Amino acid sequence: MSMRVAFAGLLAAAVGAIFPAVSAATITPRLALNQSAGTTAGSSPATGFDVNFTPLSGVGGGALGEVGGDSVRNLSISLPDGFLINLAADGAACVVASTPRPSCQIGSGVINGPAGRAVSMYLLAAPKPSDIAGVEMTIEGGPTVVGELTLGTSPEIGLDLSFSNLAPGITELQFTLNGARLPTACTPASVTVGAQSWQGSSGIATAPLTVTGCGSLPYSPTVAATVTKEPVNSGAVLVTTFSQPAGDSATSALEFAIPSGLKINRVLQPCFQEKPCTVGTVSAQSPLLPSPALSSGTLTLGSTLGSSAATEPSQLSAPLTGVVLTMSFPPPYSFSLTAPVDFSEHTIKFSGMPDVPLTALSLTFSGPPSGPAFATSCQPGTIAATLTPQDGNPVSKLTGAVTNIGCPPRRVGKPSAAGSLTGLASGRPTLRLRATHGANAPNIASMSIAMPAGLKFNAAALGTRRVCGATSCAKTQSVKGLSVKGLSLAGAAIQSAQIRGGKLLIAFTRAAPKVWLAARGPLLAQRRALRVGARQQRAGALVARLRITDAGGRGTVVSVP
Repeated sequence: MSMRVAFAGLLAAAVGAIFPAVSAATITPRLALNQSAGTTAGSSPATGFDVNFTPLSGVGGGALGEVGGDSVRNLSISLPDGFLINLAADGAACVVASTPRPSCQIGSGVINGPAGRAVSMYLLAAPKPSDIAGVEMTIEGGPTVVGELTLGTSPEIGLDLSFSNLAPGITELQFTLNGARLPTACTPASVTVGAQSWQGSSGIATAPLTVTGCGSLPYSPTVAATVTKEPVNSGAVLVTTFSQPAGDSATSALEFAIPSGLKINRVLQPCFQEKPCTVGTVSAQSPLLPSPALSSGTLTLGSTLGSSAATEPSQLSAPLTGVVLTMSFPPPYSFSLTAPVDFSEHTIKFSGMPDVPLTALSLTFSGPPSGPAFATSCQPGTIAATLTPQDGNPVSKLTGAVTNIGCPPRRVGKPSAAGSLTGLASGRPTLRLRATHGANAPNIASMSIAMPAGLKFNAAALGTRRVCGATSCAKTQSVKGLSVKGLSLAGAAIQSAQIRGGKLLIAFTRAAPKVWLAARGPLLAQRRALRVGARQQRAGALVARLRITDAGGRGTVVSVP
């Protein structure tokens, strides 16, 4: 039972206790749902409601001409978390229109059984500033009443629809909501109605809402971050953005880590030692809500432990407990979520998120008035996040790019190489090389090696390995891999190797930060004259020339040893 409607029922009971003569008759609502059009999670089938008030006979005939008796006066309908009316219909024009429009009709039905009068329901502008929208219910040939659509937050976040001062004589209301989106969680959920009669009695009824097919919902969120450095110091603004397609399961929990390269500033210390402070803003977009609905939320940093949250004011790196970040949205979509902040892991985790499809959620950490929340070293990095879907499927672990703005251009260093050439006197030459990519430069994608006079690469050492059958190895069988006899490699894998113009050209399957290479016979061959000269110590300085090409296509020539 929803606490929102239960409270209304208790209030009505209190009225009956004060005026016992008015509450002599009783009204007992009953609720039945018709989900024959579909129960698939996240879909928007037509859902039927049948609210029967079954009153006892009492006063004379009602204004609508029905048989005499008590009837409903005030009606509230509490929808469970995730059961959502599309408030962005017709480009969100419905929720700002003062009069109903045909494109804004959300439901239709009858009162008092099949022979009763037709009822139409339309979205229109909110009657009060605290309302999300209004719902006009028009009875054919009869009165019109505008209901209030509000957002309830206890025990869960959901929509409440209420009508006050309905015309006397309504003993049953049957209507169908068209296009209401079902939850993306298949946990037990119920619709609750609360009713108060013209004679002052009240009652509550519930009906289970069936949701199926959660396991087949897609879920493909992404995460990214932007760090904007202030022009006069190292302070920075962090914007963390989560995105996902509109048809995905909604998210029930999200956890993200502060990107590497950011340091938490000490200006945040008073926020959880003295009093909470606003440290940023939050905004979200949903295909079912008007675009301004969740565009102006705030981020507040505080502590559940008061001044005992930190024991060492001079060190933010000290273990802290009870520090929380609160995401709050203003009326009429007023709700808040609180996330614990783990300073040892530099993570923030929001749980219990409402079952609302969000195509974008952005958290902007600008900092309190005393200064920016973070300092940046302008280092490249990534952001890691773990998101949990509403549908009960496994969590999604993500990494996303961090874009640095306002940082000075990073100096790109040249690659370096070191090596040795041994074994010349014995006629068993060995070339050893170690190549390293430049600082802030892309990784190594390929290398070209040119040997000094007296040494050369042997093309006969290059070949391929094939997958062979039990008795033969036909040329038509698939190639398994490249074979280079006399070559050892670490840090990378060979994609291709060839000898062109006396040079050994090697391309790697994946660019690598460091590559270790050793070439010997039969790949590396030595002329007799060089062997003789090395024995007589007349070979002189021998230099191999190495051309290193990074993943960006930039080539650098290095001489070794």
